[in-house]
Amino acid sequence: MHLTERHAVPLRGFDTVWLARDPSKTAPIRRQFTAARPFTDIYVKNIYLNDRKPVVIFSNVASIIPQTYLDGDKQGQIRRAAEVIVALLDAKMLIE
Repeated sequence: MHLTERHAVPLRGFDTVWLARDPSKTAPIRRQFTAARPFTDIYVKNIYLNDRKPVVIFSNVASIIPQTYLDGDKQGQIRRAAEVIVALLDAKMLIE
């Protein structure tokens, strides 16, 4: 299952995200921070499974790799992972 711009989830004011490797390459995932423009809308562009872990690709930034959620069908797992990501981002914005 792939989510596109029509499934967009706006995340207002978030300026730091996890950076993942290019999904077209086979190198291990790098975990580092990158800054996006603050106070802009960030939308979910695509979600896929990589090494049994859901990866969320955002428009205009890189991606966030959450914990592995693999109990059940892939569509449900990816939806749950996306919900967890949005909740984590919302919590981070409240703290900052």
